[in-house]
Amino acid sequence: MKLSYEKLIPINDTLQALRDKSAVDVKTSFKVVRNLRLLEPEIKEIYGAREKLIRENGKDDGNGNISVPPEMVEDVQRQLNDLIHTEIEINLMPFKLDELQSFEMTVNQLDALYEIIAE
Repeated sequence: MKLSYEKLIPINDTLQALRDKSAVDVKTSFKVVRNLRLLEPEIKEIYGAREKLIRENGKDDGNGNISVPPEMVEDVQRQLNDLIHTEIEINLMPFKLDELQSFEMTVNQLDALYEIIAE
């Protein structure tokens, strides 16, 4: 499936939260773990690219904090927006709704997983 980083980040965050919840059946647990392992390098890549972009365009204040000068903010925002909307091919294992019933989830968490739920 092809998904943008904009979708992958909330999927990753939700799966991380579900991983720490109460025990569920082995099949569902395996899907959570497998998907997290597939997402890990992609999430590292997007955060690394974001950090690189800020470092290249920002200025260090001497305390280790980097900020983007006001005249560069619009350009950096555009580049970050392009980056977050980049789509990649990733073979996440879909969940069936009944597999997720044992988890207590917020509506936002369910919405984050929408792309990988097969009814």
